[in-house]
Amino acid sequence: MTNEKTRPDYGHWSKYDRWDFKEAALLLHDLDPSRYLKVRFNSKDIPPDPDLNEPYKTFLVLKKCRDFEYSNFAHPSKILNVAIEKNLTISEKLLGEFSEQQKREKQIREALIPKNQNVKSDKAFTTRERNALLKSIAIMAIVLARLSSNFQVKGRPNPYQIGQAVLDEAQRLGVEPDGLKSLDRKITQALEIFFEESL
Repeated sequence: MTNEKTRPDYGHWSKYDRWDFKEAALLLHDLDPSRYLKVRFNSKDIPPDPDLNEPYKTFLVLKKCRDFEYSNFAHPSKILNVAIEKNLTISEKLLGEFSEQQKREKQIREALIPKNQNVKSDKAFTTRERNALLKSIAIMAIVLARLSSNFQVKGRPNPYQIGQAVLDEAQRLGVEPDGLKSLDRKITQALEIFFEESL
């Protein structure tokens, strides 16, 4: 049973950009990872401490989660989203700390943006500004293709592979993929404009 003295410092842990799955499982169960540094969680060996049975099960769910494929860690907000989706145990204190943090971040963002500021929307972009942005995307795609053959086909940038890599990394960082799913089409369009103007 967790008491106030052994409870994790959620204010501290919520500032991390990523948690490994052992840290996440312990935090979700209201246990302080710093108290279990010598305990190993892996797919083969069950921890000897019976108090860790439930956190260990949570660890296995996170480890096998398709959202975290090829990774041993994830952004805390992404872990919380998966925990909610899969109906895993979530410490109320942890959830409360993240809710407070999101409120604080929203207040800071609102304080930094002057009231009645006219923010330019995508629709307000001029053709010149839009093409300049697309050319920047094209240059990034070309650089990526030169750095790795994984991002090219027949010597040219492969929009699908580049878009998929960006989408995968965004998901690992806990960034919502909305707006990125059509990234390969945007890269294709950007490359077409770039190569047309280069002729």
